[in-house]
Amino acid sequence: MKQNYYRLTKIDKLNAQYNILLGERSNGKSYAVKEKIINDAYKNNNKFVLLRRFDLEIKASLVEQYFKDFCGGMIETITNGKCNTIVAYRGQIYLAFYDSDLKKTEKKKPIGYYMSLSAEQHFTSGSYTDVKYIVFEEFISRDFYIKDEPTKLMQLISTIARRNEVKVYLIGNTISRLCPYFTEWNLKNIPKQKQGTIDIYEYETLQENENGEKIVIKIAVEFCENSGKNSKMFFGSAAGMITNGAWQSREYPHLIGNMRKDYETVYTCVIKCKNFKFLGYFLLNKIDNSACWYILPKTTEIKKDTRIITDVYTPQIDGILTTVGFKPLSSEESLIFDYLFDGIIVYSDNLTGSDFENCLQYFK
Repeated sequence: MKQNYYRLTKIDKLNAQYNILLGERSNGKSYAVKEKIINDAYKNNNKFVLLRRFDLEIKASLVEQYFKDFCGGMIETITNGKCNTIVAYRGQIYLAFYDSDLKKTEKKKPIGYYMSLSAEQHFTSGSYTDVKYIVFEEFISRDFYIKDEPTKLMQLISTIARRNEVKVYLIGNTISRLCPYFTEWNLKNIPKQKQGTIDIYEYETLQENENGEKIVIKIAVEFCENSGKNSKMFFGSAAGMITNGAWQSREYPHLIGNMRKDYETVYTCVIKCKNFKFLGYFLLNKIDNSACWYILPKTTEIKKDTRIITDVYTPQIDGILTTVGFKPLSSEESLIFDYLFDGIIVYSDNLTGSDFENCLQYFK
């Protein structure tokens, strides 16, 4: 299959302040952004900020490695042979020329900065009026997020942009659909967004422009098309995410075929967490009386008087049968909840298993 590398053409036409690029690894998302920001920095002096989550990720050697695929021919083309590499030094990124004969590198032109989000408060006194782009790489984490991370990002953007407007690119691999940015920014359609599509979210602010009109923030989310790359190195549950952009999930236990008929439903509830809703059944096997939880997505409207476990209580929506977290309303329910954390759980599909397991960790 032909390799189709990603281009920014479609999403840039939308002129959104925030641009979220989701998809498989190695499909060219990062390369396309690097091509844009380096070109603009060299030709128009519009600098950029390369942002990562933790200090460990922005060591100078790692920053230089990030740009390694762009060094050589592409930089020489952009700079007409004046530069051929990139150097990271004391928080700044430079176009540079490496002389292979002298084994010497000379910094030529500063084009950007590198920062960690965890240290955002240390940048508040800096001046970044020459910055036009912020590139947040790997904003979707498989492990940890910083506490109140979306707020910290806003604070850092405020420090950099001041009264100017910058363009933000958030680049992420399809690792987990449970992400604080999706929730905080109310990006509700991401869990079901189709590959090759762009969704637009608009938020009216309290600020006004010079014409007295309300400023509207636009967020564009592109679930990048499959690049067509068929790698021979990946297998198992991670292969779908790496090679074609499917959301990552591992293999989870299921009810096979018509096994449901062998079970009696003794308890039902709806579990709401972030932008996810699950329907949970506590089942008893009619043959051997063994128990399990059965979890599947909740896709229909929640009916009145439904038992709801939620991460955030909404009085005007949720009823008296709603609790924040797994707080039992009876001794029987306490035993059923204990089984959710210590017993057997089966799922309708692997992606539901992955999403629910992440939500369960959140409740813990």
